[in-house]
Amino acid sequence: MNSPPAMDSARRATGGSSPAWAFAGLFLLLVFARLSVAWQFPLPFCGLKWLTGVPCPFCGSARCFQACSCFAFADALRWNPLVFLVCLATALWFALWAADSLLNRRWQAKLRPWLATRALRPLFIGAVVLNWIYLCLTLP
Repeated sequence: MNSPPAMDSARRATGGSSPAWAFAGLFLLLVFARLSVAWQFPLPFCGLKWLTGVPCPFCGSARCFQACSCFAFADALRWNPLVFLVCLATALWFALWAADSLLNRRWQAKLRPWLATRALRPLFIGAVVLNWIYLCLTLP
């Protein structure tokens, strides 16, 4: 028996809502972070820092989410700049996607080839390394 062919519109519908899913995930993380502040949950510990004494590139991300959930953006930037920038980028991506959908423009289609260039990979790797150096110098 042959299975029916996959429809293009079905593939587009699931792939086209990625910004909404990313924003929903970010929103849930921020809600959980806010609840952890209100209910005083213990923060998770970093295994790398526990074993070696050196923070990982994402140390402070739980506190960064907690600060973002309280709208203390300066503190969030201080705890982990990379996680804060990823939160901002996710919110911007969602806003761009929503504007695309509501205004029937195709800004995302114009930006997609630029974001898919291989030259951005070293930039992202450099951002992780710089964030790690910052955390090694500032976190106790």
